[in-house]
Amino acid sequence: MYYPLNDYEPPHIPFPSYLREHSYPYDAKLSIKDEAEKMYRRIRDKSLTDDELFRLVMYGNTELAEFFASMYVPGFEKDSIRRVTSDYELPTAVTKTSSLDAYAELKDGECVIDFEMESRRTGDVLKRTRQYVANLTNSFILKGEGYGRIPRTVVVFFIPYDMMGKGRPYYVVRPKDEDGEIVDEDDIRIYVNWRYEGEDEYGKVSHDLRCAEPGEMYYNEISKRVEKIKDREGGARMREDVFYRMKREGFEEGRAEGRNEARSAFVSVLLKDNSPSDISKKFNIPLVEVERIRRSMKA
Repeated sequence: MYYPLNDYEPPHIPFPSYLREHSYPYDAKLSIKDEAEKMYRRIRDKSLTDDELFRLVMYGNTELAEFFASMYVPGFEKDSIRRVTSDYELPTAVTKTSSLDAYAELKDGECVIDFEMESRRTGDVLKRTRQYVANLTNSFILKGEGYGRIPRTVVVFFIPYDMMGKGRPYYVVRPKDEDGEIVDEDDIRIYVNWRYEGEDEYGKVSHDLRCAEPGEMYYNEISKRVEKIKDREGGARMREDVFYRMKREGFEEGRAEGRNEARSAFVSVLLKDNSPSDISKKFNIPLVEVERIRRSMKA
């Protein structure tokens, strides 16, 4: 269910010449092919608990996002995810940003899902979740706008331990009052223990997340993209394509300074002759971000 790699063509919208100054150093040093080969050497023995492999596998992979959401998100309806992007940096002005491992938008525009892979126990996952939810929420509205634009936000954290110590494969956390009644249906935080070893379906998913060999995985939804990405020869084109798209979009983690301004300027130029939906599709930029930039132009 991901984009067709064999028929890939460069985007038809030209990149504005005056924005070329925002190109990243890797362009001049290494070719995409070289970077893709380096990528192969880094991920060939890794499992999906490695965040780089997780991002590569999730990129554009609506089928796998649907699979995870069906397993863990309450009330999720199948065939409702419109797009998935990886290593997506939420735009902020001056505060700490959030780089999302896999960001999914639903077709109805009423919900977004963030999938995060935690490879080791850091002790700050609850605070990180609070920040991610806050930045996700803030990215949907501009100063002076009402709160009606804010969609349901779901954050799914895959973590290497049992969050509550109750032996469950995952926990769904929602704001509740003193009587245990849910007070906000649109704030959902889910913590999945990828070390869970039960013999049920959740244990099988956790096994597949920890497994480095696609042939030993239970679920085809998980194994087939991992197998393709790890195929040194057959997967080279896919790695190159994913690498190009992720870097071309400017979502590389750790290069935040100046990037939001460049992306906003880029989209602002495109909006003069292209619809928000066309820009979102051709450049794989979340539609909500394109709409946010469009609204800011009118403010």
